[in-house]
Amino acid sequence: MNFYKPQPGQHITILGLGPSLEEYSRTIKGLGSRKAYTDQVWAINALGDLYQCDLVFHMDDLEIQRIRAAARPESNIAAMVAWLEKSKTPVMTSRAYDKAPCLVEFPLQEVLQNLQFPYFNSTTAYAVAYAIHCQASKISLFG
Repeated sequence: MNFYKPQPGQHITILGLGPSLEEYSRTIKGLGSRKAYTDQVWAINALGDLYQCDLVFHMDDLEIQRIRAAARPESNIAAMVAWLEKSKTPVMTSRAYDKAPCLVEFPLQEVLQNLQFPYFNSTTAYAVAYAIHCQASKISLFG
């Protein structure tokens, strides 16, 4: 899949798994659409299958996730892996595999050179760093 990079100056909304995610749903429902609120919606992990979004961040290695899914085929990890393998939405990750054409490798060197601040302790941290790297005019976080 081609490298995914939004235009500079966009309002990027990042959706995480916490309780404030409900506020995002109320906000876009009240406005009538997500585009009335933001230019881009990025989701963390399985939220990419639950919300309409432009980019998903899943920094765990898909091959390791496949092993976890095989060990527990009824788990949420197994459901997420099945979705990732068929997703049409680009998925920013640590390592791309041909078996899942939606995967886009996170441009770590480029982001580090630009931001000069190597603090990536979660998938959300990668998403925020990438939004800054892409020169977002505004970053909204929910969840």
